[in-house]
Amino acid sequence: MKTKSLDRFIGHHCKIVMKEPGDIKAHTITGTIKEIDQEDGFLIVKSTNGFWCLNIDEILAIKPKKIINT
Repeated sequence: MKTKSLDRFIGHHCKIVMKEPGDIKAHTITGTIKEIDQEDGFLIVKSTNGFWCLNIDEILAIKPKKIINT
């Protein structure tokens, strides 16, 4: 995934689809993108399960989500 286009997602709540090497199926992570390290190729996401550090090369898709306040 191109790192230049990822900057617009910083601070937004997103659904991230990724597939790690060796996995058969892709899995999703839902959370807020906190930081992007373009030099090392990592994405920091804060979700309900804690913080995630994701490799940008393993990301298949990112979709912004609306937060519904109930």
